[in-house]
Amino acid sequence: MTSYYPLVINTRQAPSFMPTLDGNQYNIAVIWNVASRRSYIQCQDLSGNLIFFVPLIETQPANSLTDLTYDSQNTRVIGTTVNPINAPIGQVFNMSIIFTSPSGYNGSGIGFVLNENQFTYPLSLGNFPGIVTTLGALDILISLTEGYFNSTLVYRNRVFEVNP
Repeated sequence: MTSYYPLVINTRQAPSFMPTLDGNQYNIAVIWNVASRRSYIQCQDLSGNLIFFVPLIETQPANSLTDLTYDSQNTRVIGTTVNPINAPIGQVFNMSIIFTSPSGYNGSGIGFVLNENQFTYPLSLGNFPGIVTTLGALDILISLTEGYFNSTLVYRNRVFEVNP
């Protein structure tokens, strides 16, 4: 289940919260760096040991889809977005397809950038999910805990989202 932690700015103390990541509780603080003029995320265990210190990067809002095509020969889906994906051609990225009907197109996984507005992803079911009746959106999640935890920590719309 997703836990939400709103970012509340306090000029006297670094905003902090205590999420559970991979089953253990940690202290997360949002630290402003004067030299680089940006915020960083500092994660420590309950003993105060530093786990990671990474720049705060915000996940952008979902990108609406203009087309989804099922490629039966390769059991994959090719999607086209309204706005550019903002990733280089050939980039592999964590993504979710949301709000699409039939629901067989929805889900999370790995995508691959084909060009400025197109991407592809394997269909987990391997079966044709049906004719698309409602186009949803491509949601690219930037997890701040990537490489440290299996749990994800995503920041968007001034809220941290933690998924176990």
